[in-house]
Amino acid sequence: MDTRKQITTWVDTNREYLIETANEIFKHPEISLEEKVSSKILADYLEKQGFTVTWGLAGFETAFVAEWGYGEPVLGFLAEYDALPGLGQETCSTRKAIEGPGHGCGHNLLGTACAGAAGALKNWMETEEKEGTIRVYGCPAEEIVIGKIRMNEAGVFDDLSA
Repeated sequence: MDTRKQITTWVDTNREYLIETANEIFKHPEISLEEKVSSKILADYLEKQGFTVTWGLAGFETAFVAEWGYGEPVLGFLAEYDALPGLGQETCSTRKAIEGPGHGCGHNLLGTACAGAAGALKNWMETEEKEGTIRVYGCPAEEIVIGKIRMNEAGVFDDLSA
């Protein structure tokens, strides 16, 4: 099977689980530095895909790295999951707005898409017996522009190939 077909098949096979993950993060909008539920949902998804999760990067309680594989290249994905304060959102069943934060920037989708891309790449690497390390970095506090900066300053991304 060619690479494109293999990755497309993986995504199609995992589509419902990816949608469920994005929806669960959407249902639990948490503002920057308070992403306890949403970060765990994403990390749990990655653990089920065979990644090993380590928490507490760069002094952030809700930052994590999920890693699979070994050796070079080291390929990284940056997943976000925080919500916007005061945005609120509609509930699916009542179509009534709720108070509090909401996912106006789609971080529930962005984080899940990164995790899904990493899962598809992992599947391809396993099938093709390719060496390399895949990392998904769970990045908190994107909306207040400190997550990536502090993670970078702490050297979290220093050994990435791409």
